[in-house]
Amino acid sequence: MGRDLAYLGIGLHEEALGHYDAALSHYQRAAAGYHETGNIRGWGAATTRIGAIFHHRGDFTTALPYTEEVVRCGLEAADRQVSAWGLLWRATVKWRIGPVGEAIGDLEKAIDLFNGIPDHVGSAWANSILGGCYLRQGDFTRALPILEDAIRSITEKRLKGLLITSVPLILAETYVLIAEKAVGPRRTHMIRTATRACRAAMKQSKAHRYWLPMAFRLRGTMEWLSGKRGAAQRSWRASTVAAEEMGELYEVGLTLLESGHRTQKRADLERAEAIFIEVGTTLDALEARRILSTHPA
Repeated sequence: MGRDLAYLGIGLHEEALGHYDAALSHYQRAAAGYHETGNIRGWGAATTRIGAIFHHRGDFTTALPYTEEVVRCGLEAADRQVSAWGLLWRATVKWRIGPVGEAIGDLEKAIDLFNGIPDHVGSAWANSILGGCYLRQGDFTRALPILEDAIRSITEKRLKGLLITSVPLILAETYVLIAEKAVGPRRTHMIRTATRACRAAMKQSKAHRYWLPMAFRLRGTMEWLSGKRGAAQRSWRASTVAAEEMGELYEVGLTLLESGHRTQKRADLERAEAIFIEVGTTLDALEARRILSTHPA
């Protein structure tokens, strides 16, 4: 058991650094060891992280069965913790590929389980993805209080760890999107709020490098909205470089979509669309196609 726990711990360390091949190898060893000894909690933790690595790489088709297996085993064993992990990661994949409504249903169940354990880290983490799902639906009114409550919980309970890195990142994205749509004095206020949130997101992304491309992307968008066009393009380039170095194909696509939309570069938009088609994120591919239709060839 000590050996398997060590494999799991090393895997988490490697994942946080963006070393996904090494992380995957250690998670697979941990999962096999825990399976041999019948330790479902350890197996569930390791198996969800295997799914996470494929998710990070944009290989959602491979990631999904791992999450579904954890959900199934957790329910069969009546283990609330394992069930919650599986539901959360299944929802995270469906947040990307859809249906988003199914992701929301899974997250609501996971949050109930986490709260009942209680697992405050798990609850904050699941709420951040729930907020992200509402953002994907364009529902800022529902997303914002969920994410602000999650940040408040982290602060009040002094929660730490790579599992909650998503919270400040998705909250920053929410502020950025709200700032762009705001007008007058509210726009000025929201740009300041979003800028502070983006700084916090950059800081937090150092704890888990998977989120680094998103942090750079958000910083670039805030710079663009603030009239700093050159700085914005440098931040977007940094986002793309970081994502390519870690093999995060979907993140490459998201940044190309954002930069291509702002700068009206068809080549970036076309590459983003191709990436989204490859990884199976239909909603993103449709958005890229919609933006392309507004930019003449």
